Amino acid sequence: MKIENAKYFRIPSETINGVTKTYPNSSIICTIDGEYWGVPIDEENTHYIEIKRQLDAGLITIEEAD
Repeated sequence: MKIENAKYFRIPSETINGVTKTYPNSSIICTIDGEYWGVPIDEENTHYIEIKRQLDAGLITIEEAD
């Protein structure tokens, strides 16, 4: 599986009644075998498992979310 252009995605922070809510990373946006994917951060998702394997092996990096 060829994974490219990986970047974390998270819902933007929001402020309601003076309280700012910051959300964690919810998915990884990337290209897998030439197709655009949004892969949820889920330990049971097969694409996430492969992304994590390649990340741990030093084969890919994941850019921080905006």
